[in-house]
Amino acid sequence: MTDTKQLPPGPGGFGLVSLVRRLRDTLGFYLSLRERYGSIVSYRIFSMRFYVVFDADLIDEVLVRQASSFDKGPAFKAGFDNPTSITADGVAHKRIRKLIQPVFFRKALEGYAEKMIEQAILMQQDWRDGATADIEALMLAHAQNVIAKTFFGQDVGFDPKVIKEVLVALERSVFLSNVPFGKLLLHFSLPYHRRHNPHFKSLDASIEATFRKARENEEMRGDLVSLLVQAVDGEGVEKPFTLEEVRDEAYIQIMAGHETIAAAMTWCFYHLSRNPHKREKMEKELAEVLQGRAPTVSDYTKLDYTRAVFDESLRISSSLHMLGRTALDDLTIGDYHVPKGTVVQPLILAPHLDEKYYPQPSEFRPERWLETKAKDRPKRAYLPFGGGPRSCLGQNFARMEGVLTLATVCQRWRVEVASDEFPEVTTLVIYRLKHGIPVTLHKRQDAASY
Repeated sequence: MTDTKQLPPGPGGFGLVSLVRRLRDTLGFYLSLRERYGSIVSYRIFSMRFYVVFDADLIDEVLVRQASSFDKGPAFKAGFDNPTSITADGVAHKRIRKLIQPVFFRKALEGYAEKMIEQAILMQQDWRDGATADIEALMLAHAQNVIAKTFFGQDVGFDPKVIKEVLVALERSVFLSNVPFGKLLLHFSLPYHRRHNPHFKSLDASIEATFRKARENEEMRGDLVSLLVQAVDGEGVEKPFTLEEVRDEAYIQIMAGHETIAAAMTWCFYHLSRNPHKREKMEKELAEVLQGRAPTVSDYTKLDYTRAVFDESLRISSSLHMLGRTALDDLTIGDYHVPKGTVVQPLILAPHLDEKYYPQPSEFRPERWLETKAKDRPKRAYLPFGGGPRSCLGQNFARMEGVLTLATVCQRWRVEVASDEFPEVTTLVIYRLKHGIPVTLHKRQDAASY
């Protein structure tokens, strides 16, 4: 008979070695735990106990079947005074999702898509045939510009570079909230504190200006902040968002969607460069569908292979490779006891690379998403945006930005990675390139002329 109080296997000790290894190479540390201990592993970092879950069925148990038994965990909560769609739990989380879901409905996405395409075209104006560049830096700047246009509208002055500085502070908060004594260090880290940082003040001013315009203008505005302001519960139960709630929600959406989207697009260009025959297949589709013109919102659903390229890149190089949940009470996962307060970390990249779901999982093969049998693949085997009631609200925004950016760029340019060596990555929070990646920009001979 199985002992219901049995803990998963894992390294012993107080966790100093585990802490150092996790900080140096988070993904490498977790994969080494799986290789040694199996599908669910327990480790400690001083007083904090962590479980890492690798098996797709167990991940589904955490994110879906027992979702109500967990809250969001410590990551992302530091630095936010109000609950948000990512940091809230329980009743507060249900209220926020109910109000914010229309912000990402189809009609709103169509307005965002126009800005995405516009910014992708503007980005290429400074590109020169044969020039070298860091594609990650280009995608980060592009994502900043998209946020500036889709979040705040045309009539609110905003410097996209402010986002970069704000993200540095927010990511530092996330990091410190996940290490022992980190919150204490964060409290005394005054240069990064919101009240003392001019970049936060600048972003706050833009949010407040947009908030006022949305409240004063009876006409519906299409930017994300205004849609948050105008969000109402059709049943009349939930109260609208306050200025402070809109501000924190805008911050969390910027934080969750900026680097992850930029990393996803960067990896797409990397895999296309490494697989030129797949790139040629995508270029053929772009030529057939777009006929030399710029993409439009309606083209998104027609670009089947381009969407498959994006999905396949997310499978192999998922920006969001790990999630975090905290057990609200004692419970059981699989055959193992989970004490209250345990931080459970589903490694969602693990099912993405499982031979059981994806034959030849290390092979970049967009065609796998267009095959009939792809429809039979369980949802828990593909979770680049999380799963269950806490799945990412902005996933359709991210998919649309990634696919439309690829379409806009790749019908005019080929992006060639300069080195044959696999680039160094960092996996502490996001699976992304550690030092960027140099590329050469080649103007296509049959490039569209828009």
